[in-house]
Amino acid sequence: MSDKAERRIALQRCAGRLAAGAVVVAASVAALAPGASAAPRDTIYHGGLASSLSSQLTGSTNDSIAFVANTGQLYIAGTLPPVGAAGSIMVMPGTSPSTTGLSDGGYEVAYQATNGALAVYGSAGTSNLGLGMYPGTSPSIIELPAGGFEIAFENNLGDLWTVGPASSGDQGLGMMPGTSPSMTALASGFEIAFQANTGQLWTDGTEPGSGNAGFLNMAKGTSPSITELLGPDGGFEVAYQTTGTDLAIYGADGTSNTELGMAAGASPSITGLVGGGWEAAFTDNVEQLYTAGTAFGSGDAGQLGVTPGTDPSISDADLTGSGIDTGFLVAFNALGGNMWTYGANGNTGSLNLGMLAGTSPSLIGL
Repeated sequence: MSDKAERRIALQRCAGRLAAGAVVVAASVAALAPGASAAPRDTIYHGGLASSLSSQLTGSTNDSIAFVANTGQLYIAGTLPPVGAAGSIMVMPGTSPSTTGLSDGGYEVAYQATNGALAVYGSAGTSNLGLGMYPGTSPSIIELPAGGFEIAFENNLGDLWTVGPASSGDQGLGMMPGTSPSMTALASGFEIAFQANTGQLWTDGTEPGSGNAGFLNMAKGTSPSITELLGPDGGFEVAYQTTGTDLAIYGADGTSNTELGMAAGASPSITGLVGGGWEAAFTDNVEQLYTAGTAFGSGDAGQLGVTPGTDPSISDADLTGSGIDTGFLVAFNALGGNMWTYGANGNTGSLNLGMLAGTSPSLIGL
């Protein structure tokens, strides 16, 4: 089957679903992450964001970070309401949420519930979708250009699945077990990047040329990140870890090995920049935050330690629609288990929000 080995007959597709209407059981998580602060403090959200938290973010009125608190609960930080604990929603330990902004000013979060099913929370709906996810994996969610949201994930049979108005069901593409896809919205619809069950980088979606990305081998067990390019030519760019543990890129803005060493098992995050180009954030081979790309200020992030087994999330910092390149913002699980940000306009520091060990945040902006 050569390069199409990852395409397989979708047998027993119904097995990819849990019982319809499955209920998420709110597991009790009493232990805090090692070294983390006591549970995330609801008081900082009382009556709105405290100025100290707002300044640590972008200063915009349109940003959001979804993460798993050290209590195991889904939490939202930022300036898109509602913020704080997402009710009593618990997230499967070892997995991370994904969030997207919505054109109506809200947001939607996708995550793996404690019963192993795909679930969503946010202004567009809150429910357990009853679709079984592969253990230890995380979904990716986007808003579609035509409206509504679309989710990509690895189902419990190891196939790429999508849910949403643009595409729903088993895509018949086998994924490397235990890895997670990344999805981006495009003018043409969407594109997904993932590690196929051959260990190679693949894309799937509405862009011409989707499929095997030229036999590019990925480090086993890692996941790629994809972003729309915001320049006049459009297209997408993917960041991933090579088998030699280097950061590499693939897409319309270039395909190359940056020869920047990554921590073994780490997965990068990439964002398109409003002024054109891209920026990637990752944990380097000394377990510190590093950025690379076309933005001013790329490089060592000042020896900021990242909690082992977690990955940063990056977003373009032009969240006000000015059309001016103002850099980027990164959110990450810092050593000690606290949420930190790093990036444009000096927005670097702790948000004093404890994160669960082994989980990563998801940062978005409008």
